[in-house]
Amino acid sequence: MFKFILPITLLYALQGITVAMATMSIPNIFDYKDVMYQKYTFAYLVLFPYVVRVLFCPLLDYFYIDKFGKRRCQIVVILIVYSVVAFFSNVDSLDSVDMFFTQLHLISICAILDIPIGAFIVEQFPPDRKGHATLAQYVGWIVGGFTGSYVFATFNSVQFCNTYLFAVPQELPMVTISYAFRLMSYSGIGLAIFSQMSFTNENNVKHDTNLFDSYRSLLFVFGNPNLAKVGLFLFLFRLGLLPITLAQYYLLYMKNYTSGQIEFMQALTFPLACLLPFYLAKLIRIRRFEIRYIIIFSIYMEILSVLMVIMIYFLNISFRFPYRDFILNASLIIIWLLNLIIITMAQSFIYKIAQSSISATFTCIFSSIIYFSFLFEGVIVEIIENVDYFAVWIIGIILHSLILNKVGSSMTQVDQMSPVEFTLEIDIKKEKLIVSQEMTNI
Repeated sequence: MFKFILPITLLYALQGITVAMATMSIPNIFDYKDVMYQKYTFAYLVLFPYVVRVLFCPLLDYFYIDKFGKRRCQIVVILIVYSVVAFFSNVDSLDSVDMFFTQLHLISICAILDIPIGAFIVEQFPPDRKGHATLAQYVGWIVGGFTGSYVFATFNSVQFCNTYLFAVPQELPMVTISYAFRLMSYSGIGLAIFSQMSFTNENNVKHDTNLFDSYRSLLFVFGNPNLAKVGLFLFLFRLGLLPITLAQYYLLYMKNYTSGQIEFMQALTFPLACLLPFYLAKLIRIRRFEIRYIIIFSIYMEILSVLMVIMIYFLNISFRFPYRDFILNASLIIIWLLNLIIITMAQSFIYKIAQSSISATFTCIFSSIIYFSFLFEGVIVEIIENVDYFAVWIIGIILHSLILNKVGSSMTQVDQMSPVEFTLEIDIKKEKLIVSQEMTNI
């Protein structure tokens, strides 16, 4: 199974690069060149395909070329489409509307690409190795996000290139937007070839239901009380933590920090984030304790956020004392890292409970719930900038505490249930069994 780790990491790195380009690099270029654009549109709504992609999941569960491998052929075809779209994208004009739809197309393709990758992890990895696949996903997102934001921004800077790279000053940087898109296109083709060579000996999982029943399972997924608890928990715990994880926007709004300082701290977080898998590998085992770890790390975030908010208050009133700024910076970085741990644990839990024959549909439903919370970040940022941050933080803490008390307590019991209890087709199978028994009686 370890031979799949590298291609999975690279596939998620490509997604991370694409998302980082759309949400960070392109808006920064617009700001630098005074191009008018809607910040919320680029930073959050462009991620909307990761929410609505669930509508395509049953199709990917049923339509594939069996001779070339169920998930392998899907991954290769989607990567080829990605490369073609990236290669022919018009990004030279820097028109905000054209750029938005260009990024939307690429992210839509990445969102669909994420479906067969997640299904491949569920179908091909044994239970004691799914956690390692989750860590590969985590590392890919981190490396890709860092590359698409900070590495691209560095080589897209004319000043940096003229100072350190060019012997003769140039008017254009080493890596322009159009050149970056060409590199993304070539990377997609290279990954398609690499995936075709790597994802061999795939065990194609047969379906227990037809396409109509698969869509019916999708529509009535939360009729299963266990699945409803999981979905509610994954959504609410992220929503309650947003006022904590988005504190840097308040610091920017109050001009206590510059965007360069925030970006430097986020870049400083990168090497620490790359070391986390060594720690997480010890936590993610064959037994599913992820929900308990999520609750524990969430409590750590709440406690640490109290220290962070006190430091922010002292910063606002200009009350100085030794190590004030260091404590604030350290608390921000640790909160970001804890947030990454929580999301990784949630994704690992989804992979481990997925025992469905329509695994693409199953994994996509619950990972989309996690992505759905990101769409609220723009709303929370607007509230933070227009309402008192401390009041928003208190509301977030209260909401999150209630979630941990009500939903979290029941989720610790759900955490150790048999995966059979989470199967999407369980209700349909029961209906067919009842019908079969009735026909036998008749």
